[in-house]
Amino acid sequence: QKHHDLTGYYDELLDNTVLDKMVLDNLISRCIIMIEDREEIIKPTTQRERNKVLLDILTERPYSTFHLFRDVLQKSEPSNSCVQELVKRMMRTKSRDEHISCQGHEI
Repeated sequence: QKHHDLTGYYDELLDNTVLDKMVLDNLISRCIIMIEDREEIIKPTTQRERNKVLLDILTERPYSTFHLFRDVLQKSEPSNSCVQELVKRMMRTKSRDEHISCQGHEI
């Protein structure tokens, strides 16, 4: 399996974030996940389990989703200091996913 930028933050994202409807809608609108993915993500009963399903989907993508996910996360929880601190550390991570296209358009 190819190294993925999100793996270094996996446990923190799993335990400290609420990857909720707003996050999922943003990821869908940016073509990072599909509506079918959301249906799988919302099935588990606990937030941690839902986070795990989403993170597993993101890390299994054949392309890096790191900077797009980081941007969505930053916008979704502006008042959560734990999440914003994590996002700041993620900002310092050099990402390899500078150009991803969504239906032929650069994101």
